[in-house]
Amino acid sequence: MGLRSVVLAIVFCGCLGTVVRAAPITGDIAVISLAGDFNAPDGDAFSWIPLVNLVAGDEIYFTDSSWDTDVSNDFNGFEGLLKYTVPGGGVAAGTVFYVDVSSLGAGFTNVGSAQTGNQDPLALANSGDQIAVFTDSSLFPGSSPDFIFAVNSNSSNWNGNAGLGSTSSNLYSGLTNGVNAVAAGAGPLPGDHFDNIYYNGPTTGDRATLLAAISNNTNWVGQNQGLLLTVNDLTGGLGAGGSFSVSPPPGGGDPPGGGTDPIPEPATMTLLALSAGAVALRRRRSRKS
Repeated sequence: MGLRSVVLAIVFCGCLGTVVRAAPITGDIAVISLAGDFNAPDGDAFSWIPLVNLVAGDEIYFTDSSWDTDVSNDFNGFEGLLKYTVPGGGVAAGTVFYVDVSSLGAGFTNVGSAQTGNQDPLALANSGDQIAVFTDSSLFPGSSPDFIFAVNSNSSNWNGNAGLGSTSSNLYSGLTNGVNAVAAGAGPLPGDHFDNIYYNGPTTGDRATLLAAISNNTNWVGQNQGLLLTVNDLTGGLGAGGSFSVSPPPGGGDPPGGGTDPIPEPATMTLLALSAGAVALRRRRSRKS
């Protein structure tokens, strides 16, 4: 390998490291609780888990804005929006994130309304609400976010429209109820709500098994007494900082999306290329001598 070829290989591999990565896709993240009436400082909290490893730098958005499919196929109303940026080193599959929306933890930023860009806080209604998770940063009217998961405490159905206000919602585009979305309200009509809902099912399994369990509303508990609710309830019984046990799928291999094995970051890819280049140069010089 000539010097020019070595340099080109290094440049190629370095560039490759910036694009060979796995961003979260539908079903890679799940919300496991939504509390509009809790004993947190302002009464609003939710929890979520990744079902795959998350790669450093990924940006994940959470909104309580309902989805209007009757008029515009767009976010409906002046609602809040949080962004989570995955830190260096990534996040392991199954890690439980408990979010008190009045006191955001590391990596979370309030980035304003999913409808207008205004700095409205995410505020979960005690008359039922939704949380949708997505990755697209096009947050203004007419955008088409890549939705990952959604949960609904306003009803046991997705049946809102623009005339019913911001606490009821249609099903977000690209999601399927019972597959990668869950409606866990008290009854089938808009407004048949629970103040607080949380997942109370299995915490061990592969991505597909856990996603199916979390998307099944029979595995959820609803209640209207925030003073009786605990952080342990809202985190799958594992507590803040706990972890679901996410195993590889049957037959081995990695699940879709982030996968169970870490993906090399650009710096790692570049170092690997430099090492390969150095070996090639040493061989070239040894042949000349």
